[in-house]
Amino acid sequence: MSQRVDYHWAQQELIPFLQSVFEWRLGNPGRTKAQWEADIRRAEGRINTVVSISTCLLRLCSLVLTYRFKRDYDDSIITIDRIRLAFANPSALTAADRVQTDTIIDDLDLCLTLFVRRAINHGAYRLCSLASGLNPAAMQEREILRQKGEKVPDIRRDLAR
Repeated sequence: MSQRVDYHWAQQELIPFLQSVFEWRLGNPGRTKAQWEADIRRAEGRINTVVSISTCLLRLCSLVLTYRFKRDYDDSIITIDRIRLAFANPSALTAADRVQTDTIIDDLDLCLTLFVRRAINHGAYRLCSLASGLNPAAMQEREILRQKGEKVPDIRRDLAR
């Protein structure tokens, strides 16, 4: 049985955020709350399989070599806020953060699964109610990492095959 997202949080934070960013950014036609709820239920079943396999092609002496990388995705509050800001306020991101979020924000299923996984594994968090502002919890986590001399986690992590 899959874990479930908090229904109240989904209604107050997640669905309004998804409606505003995906319908505006990607030019998608309006979706009903019932459609978003169905997408959330599907994402709940994918939270443990949010690993993707990317394929890169290299041309070397007219040979095409294919490399496959398995990647998992970080679901820290810092990562979730970077993805949120990539939609809500891209100018608030550093160049390095934009590089990491650019390919992710075009994938509705991946973004939704990461948002759902974060909520299930770590509890409800603010999305829509932050508007375009920075998340204080993410800023605090960044400061803790800075004080420890640690770097901000990469959104994608390459895994051993």
